[in-house]
Amino acid sequence: MNERTFGEFASRQHGIVNHSQARALGCSTSEIAGRVTAGRWIALGNGVYRIAGSPGSWHLDLWTAVLRGGEGSAVSHRAAAQLWDMRKYGDPVEILTPRPRRFRTSDVTVHTSTKYDASDIADLDGLPVTTVERTLMDLGAVKHWRQVEHALDTALRDNLTTLGAVERRLSIRRGRGRRGVGVLARILADRQEGPTVESSYEREFLQLVEPLAIPLPHPQHNIREGNQLVARVDAAWPDLHVAVEIDGHRFHATRAQRAADARRQNELELLGWKVLRFTTDQVHTDPTLVRQTVLTALTSRSCDDST
Repeated sequence: MNERTFGEFASRQHGIVNHSQARALGCSTSEIAGRVTAGRWIALGNGVYRIAGSPGSWHLDLWTAVLRGGEGSAVSHRAAAQLWDMRKYGDPVEILTPRPRRFRTSDVTVHTSTKYDASDIADLDGLPVTTVERTLMDLGAVKHWRQVEHALDTALRDNLTTLGAVERRLSIRRGRGRRGVGVLARILADRQEGPTVESSYEREFLQLVEPLAIPLPHPQHNIREGNQLVARVDAAWPDLHVAVEIDGHRFHATRAQRAADARRQNELELLGWKVLRFTTDQVHTDPTLVRQTVLTALTSRSCDDST
């Protein structure tokens, strides 16, 4: 066996190989046993080995789980959502394997199914992982629908997928008994019926203020001075000159972007607009504060107009 070739291969898999891979690279069964006996390789079960000295990591754990799961296994559900950078879940180890294969371990969340094929699997640096579209469907089986919606918005924003691609994959899997399909289907249906917004947090904000005895705001409202566009705000009550901005991923904006946000807000206030800013956490976890702030601002503006 060419040690350099083997080392490069194992490195790409974070120090994890299985029996068939080692054999394909020229390592005989007796050589494999000898390396395990000598402590150079550590047997992890199901014919999977860890090269001694390989540093522990989340990716190492994912490779271990996928290889132990066997052919057709892939990182899935919460772990796949984190790999695609759609949500953060604290480095879970979660895989999907073909049924009726049985693979049980306390360190890995294992899902089995007959209702997936190669079209549901993507390759991320060699690691098999469920596609963005499949991940969104599977996420609905294990997490609240709002988290699925937030993951969908992130995927669309970062150009990981399109609504058309999600709808096509959903139409193929719909009616085949997949948990989570119904969750994603309802989210897409609500989008077709509801107002046009750019993120789930904006949609959540509209749902928060809907019970108030006030007119609903205009989502994605353009504010102009004459023929010049000054800003496009997440929601607005134009008659009262009250605007709302939901700060989500902008929390990680550059210094230049933050300066642009401040300049834009100053321009709006000089034009007489009251700008309310809420974080996504406030919208999601403190609806009472959001409602009360909006109601106070609108009431104040209504009183000003009547005097």
